[in-house]
Amino acid sequence: MASTTTKQAPAWQREGLVLPDALGPRTWDQLIEESVQLREAATVSGFTQTASHRDGSFCTPSQYLSTQGGPVLTAVLRNMDLLGLVREASGRPRLIPVRCGYNYYRLGDFMGLHRDSVKATITFTFALTEGLPPMGWAPQLCEASSDELAALVASQGLYPAGHPVREVPFRQLSAFDGYNIPHWRPPLTQADQQGVIGTFCYFDL
Repeated sequence: MASTTTKQAPAWQREGLVLPDALGPRTWDQLIEESVQLREAATVSGFTQTASHRDGSFCTPSQYLSTQGGPVLTAVLRNMDLLGLVREASGRPRLIPVRCGYNYYRLGDFMGLHRDSVKATITFTFALTEGLPPMGWAPQLCEASSDELAALVASQGLYPAGHPVREVPFRQLSAFDGYNIPHWRPPLTQADQQGVIGTFCYFDL
């Protein structure tokens, strides 16, 4: 199994991107309000088995609620100033906006180790509730095949140990290579804890 990223991988792929001041306070307030409004429309998402897909993505069991982004999040996704900033920071001038949505995590909800669809060249995530635990990710496994990931899950479970965590900051944009880097979210364990995460993706043409 591949254990390290290539030396030629750019910094954003090895370390991810953080854009602390990309959105203003008013936009964050509107995103939180929109996520609350759309909560009733959210439906159960996830997978029940481990599988690889034709586009190279990979999934394991997961369970959470999700819904497509509304006008506020869609406007963030399509904002040309933000897109220009991400293109410059990643060195990928052909990025285009693809999709956006909100994920809602209740007690016991989780996402097992997975890789996003091929259209998720850069996946942005951000917390819209405070105190959300970090996600797991394994940039050193960015070259691992789906068969190798399946073997890892079979031997270590949905949340393999010995890998770094990645914070999903409250009201702050954070991004990583969602298609190549395996990542996961352990289950919420506190009965009174509710987690809301916004996400959007750019695809490199």
